[in-house]
Amino acid sequence: MKVISGNLKGRKLTVPRGHKVRPTGARVKEALFSILGEGVIGADVLDLFSGTGNIGIEALSRGANSSLFIENDPKTLLILEKNIRELSLFDRSKVIKLDVPRGLKLLHRRGVKFDIIFIDPPYIYPKIWDIFTAVSKYDILNKGGMVVWEHDSKKIPKPQYGTLKMIETKKYGDTGITFFMKE
Repeated sequence: MKVISGNLKGRKLTVPRGHKVRPTGARVKEALFSILGEGVIGADVLDLFSGTGNIGIEALSRGANSSLFIENDPKTLLILEKNIRELSLFDRSKVIKLDVPRGLKLLHRRGVKFDIIFIDPPYIYPKIWDIFTAVSKYDILNKGGMVVWEHDSKKIPKPQYGTLKMIETKKYGDTGITFFMKE
């Protein structure tokens, strides 16, 4: 797995063996960032269910101001931190070692806001709607900000979750990417 574009283009990311982590493939990642375009430049990014940091690191490479990663699996955290260290991204990155629901509560208490939130849970994650509800309720997304959800292409998103309105869904084989904007 490599960074596709930006100032880190071509740099390799460490990826764990096995099926516990499912990094976003190059084709889907390229399509996702093509849609976001220059909206990534200067953005503060939240990468939920970060895994290897593939998406948040790509955002940094393409000009994002910062990426905050939330991941709770100990082995995956070691790989995420290794990728950040090897790419010298500590000055623009922060890792929160909590599960996503508790991480979102922490961010709410701290009054932190983001321009783009990436949500890439395991496809069988049972409480995805709770995550959308929390993002809306905790008001951690700036007005006009985007939520990008990577999911099984068979899943049909609701058109709205609180203040988050669905804009479009794209399908790439088994992977769906749905974009929401905060009203």
